[in-house]
Amino acid sequence: MNQQTFINRVRTRLGRSGTESEPEWQPSLPIPDVGPTDAEALVERYQMELAKLSGKSYRVLSEAEVGPLLVSILREAGVTGKVVRWDDPTLNDLGLDEALGAAGYAVTPVKHGEPGRPQIELAESAVAGITGADFAIAETGSIVLGSSRPGVAGAPGRGRTVALLPPIHIAVVRKEQFVYTPAHVFQKLRKLGVMPSQVIFASGPSRSADIENDLSIGVHGPCQAHVIII
Repeated sequence: MNQQTFINRVRTRLGRSGTESEPEWQPSLPIPDVGPTDAEALVERYQMELAKLSGKSYRVLSEAEVGPLLVSILREAGVTGKVVRWDDPTLNDLGLDEALGAAGYAVTPVKHGEPGRPQIELAESAVAGITGADFAIAETGSIVLGSSRPGVAGAPGRGRTVALLPPIHIAVVRKEQFVYTPAHVFQKLRKLGVMPSQVIFASGPSRSADIENDLSIGVHGPCQAHVIII
């Protein structure tokens, strides 16, 4: 029995008349395209929205600029000590460990799936956590972090505590990873096939408010959010 036959039977049982017709709403229709598609326009909108959320963004022209910029961000924040990062191809070839190590920051790559308590304690004691991102959403100023790379089975190098527990979160995003809306993210994830077990949408520093709307920053997550755009 198809959909229209079922509807006709219900209509007959209710004593209503009518001709067969397709339903006006088709849930399988694609989401219409909205907003800009040009990469530069998406980046500019993203930077504007992130600034509204008290996040900071930076543009670099090459991968070689990422490491020195990370050092500059940490020094400006006035922090010293341990730094944790994803052990993931999105970061492994950027020379981050060398640049940070030369500036006196001890860097530890954190793997997803390692013993839980030591990993949590490591992230809690770090002054900053460095991640890549799967997408950046221009409309909301958000970055999207999967527990594994979308479309890739396994990919265990993405410790989820890296983006959540240190007081400073720094994400590295490439220009081609920008989309306009959250709907575009889900469209792309569906096409890639293998879904991560967890997908996080992070929009600026952690924000918490009580019943009187008194806003606090960094209570349930990082108090600073920085995004480096290549």
